[in-house]
Formats: sequence, C-alpha cells, structure tokens
Amino acid sequence: MSINEKEDYFVQTFVLGLGFLGGAFCAVGVDPDPASIGIQILTTLNAIYPNSNTSTWVFYLIVASIISTAVTLIAAYQMGGRLGSICIGLAWVGGFVIVKYPTNTAFVQFGVILVIIGVILGRSSVN
Repeated sequence: MSINEKEDYFVQTFVLGLGFLGGAFCAVGVDPDPASIGIQILTTLNAIYPNSNTSTWVFYLIVASIISTAVTLIAAYQMGGRLGSICIGLAWVGGFVIVKYPTNTAFVQFGVILVIIGVILGRSSVN
C-alpha cells in the first residue's frame, strides 16, 4: 500500500467512524467512547457504594475521554485538512438524520447522500 492509499483509508475510517457512527450514536443518545461507558459504570458503583474511591477514577476517565476525543479530531484534521473535517461533519449529520428519522424516506435518502458525499470528498482531500 502506498502512502496515499494509507491516508485515503484513514480518512475514510475517520469519516465513517467518527462522522457517521458518531452521529448515529448521538441520535440514539449514547456516547460510544469507551471512557464514557466506564464513567457510567463507575458512577453507578459510586451510587451503590458511596464511601468507595470511585470518584477519582470517574475524574480520570472524564479526562481520558476528553483527551481521546481531542486527539481524534486533531488526527482527522491532519489527515484530511479542512475538507476532511467538512466530510466528517457531513457524515455526522447523515448518521444523525438516518437514525433519528428512520421512517421518513426523504430524510433517510438525505442522510445517505450526505454520507456518500462525505466519503467521496474525504477521498479527494487526500489526493
């Protein structure tokens, strides 16, 4: 695989993973970040066992979640530039619309078109 093919693959991964799946999970109301899932588990444990030392772990997981999101956004911008970031935004809106309004055919088609445009523009941002 050449350098451009690798960059193309990573931009498509960012567009579909960070963009489309991020929008879909946001429409459902779930944060797909593993650190936030850990935060939910530790918060529940802290409610059950209030005197335990889980509050410090919750703080560390919140910081880890923020740092991982920032690193992902910076990496996406470095790989695709401004156009790649726009592609991720289009895919995010597409994923959000598809999941939020699954019975409205026009919205689903609009969402699919946004995701396709995001992937196509993401490929052209590398080349």
